[in-house]
Amino acid sequence: MTPFIFWVNLADAAPLREAVELPEERVVSVAENEDTLLLSPGSVTVVRPQEMRGEQKNLPELLKQVPGLHVVETKGRGAYTVASIRGSSAAQVAVYVDGVLMNLGSEAAVDLSTIPVENVERI
Repeated sequence: MTPFIFWVNLADAAPLREAVELPEERVVSVAENEDTLLLSPGSVTVVRPQEMRGEQKNLPELLKQVPGLHVVETKGRGAYTVASIRGSSAAQVAVYVDGVLMNLGSEAAVDLSTIPVENVERI
């Protein structure tokens, strides 16, 4: 077998293209802007506790007003409370507090009665 040696002349190489500047990446959340909620393919309900004028004493009472959301208070009022959406289990409903997913670990469902309604900005 005969070894081949290739000589590359840099002058004959293809010229480099100019660097292309890419546009800045932009991430948009559906829930940030109500205009984009109108364009959402599904049913979206935004609840702001401030608009309810203090009628609800806790978060489960506020959530009972949302269409399609089923709130279950086990062992009576003020006890362990979970929510399901249109037939899903409570573990399938993602609950975020300050952008952090609360459905982690062995407890897949979140006890909604532990979240103070006065600390809720929007649902």
